[in-house]
Amino acid sequence: MMRLKAIILFLILISGTYACIRPQYDHFAPIGEDHYLRMVVETSAGNTHCVQYNSSRNEFIKGSALKSPVPVNFGFIPSLNISTNKENIDPVHVMLLSDSKPAGTILKIIPVGMLQLSVSDEEKHFILAIPADPSEQKVKIQNSSELSMTNPSIFLLLESWLKNYFTTSGVNIQINGWLDENETWHYLLNTFHLQS
Repeated sequence: MMRLKAIILFLILISGTYACIRPQYDHFAPIGEDHYLRMVVETSAGNTHCVQYNSSRNEFIKGSALKSPVPVNFGFIPSLNISTNKENIDPVHVMLLSDSKPAGTILKIIPVGMLQLSVSDEEKHFILAIPADPSEQKVKIQNSSELSMTNPSIFLLLESWLKNYFTTSGVNIQINGWLDENETWHYLLNTFHLQS
């Protein structure tokens, strides 16, 4: 009996320690001192389940099964909430072109474009990015023009996957088009300005 109590106490201490050292992902600065934009990965490329970060519980929650595997890493830019309702957190979403990264990975990224769409008449934006670290880059590009020349099908693939994802949930979706990296930075800087 004493041994069982000791094991239970040990497990409680370990879980408490883990909870203390786990970072609060939505509290990281969106741009580091190195001037790179940051993202937190939620759903890994190739995953067959949606994963979302729950800020109040500070953990990643596995959602329902997806009809097709995720083509890119999905995540968010920390500390940027675009919701006008303070109780509702709606982060800036990111689609990362890279090898699969586990949920909770924090990366420096370079935005190369942005997809605008309407989901049930609500405008949504998905930043398309590559890792800032050249060794992590799956495609060697610097902007959306280079991407459209080297891999033009990626835009249609992402549009198709997102349409399928949202319509499965019974939601109306309309693709409004892609913006280049300059327009993407303009959107991000406006978002930073509105929050400061």
